Amino acid sequence: MTRKTFDAFVDWLYLRSLPNLPKQKSPHAGDELSHTDDESFLNSHEITKVHIFADRYDIPDLRRDTIDMMFAYFKSEKKIPTAETITMAFGSLPDTSLLRKLLVHRYCESISNVTPEDELLWTHEILHVVLARYREIIQGSRYLLDLDLCDYHGHANEKEKKKCQKKREAQEQYD
Repeated sequence: MTRKTFDAFVDWLYLRSLPNLPKQKSPHAGDELSHTDDESFLNSHEITKVHIFADRYDIPDLRRDTIDMMFAYFKSEKKIPTAETITMAFGSLPDTSLLRKLLVHRYCESISNVTPEDELLWTHEILHVVLARYREIIQGSRYLLDLDLCDYHGHANEKEKKKCQKKREAQEQYD
């Protein structure tokens, strides 16, 4: 674990916020997020490390907040995860991980993203999941931009999903 990962966890633990989501509130904690300086910024690789920490120590609210942060990061920064980030996630998270799903969906937005270096770095499992996602895209499945953030929350049922969506909509109106 890096110091940055632990610092992000401490911020989340005491402030119920992750670094560098200014002027947004965590829909799961209700407290205003505090950091705006570039030093505290978490990129997709660092967010993944915090998510792995949350998964390892079974902290579901932190896992959900890291997914929210990753989704917002991808939306605002218009970036894709690196092959190294995806490899780290696949090596550290279970097959059922919703963050793994989000990383692959974002990565697969452009067929030109896969490089020969990625193919050398990735395991057969990663290549299989990436190819399966490309197959979904080719067959007309939904793209990331059409997906709802709740698709990555793992809600137990539709009622819980609708409650979360309403909470986020109310938050967006408030902001």
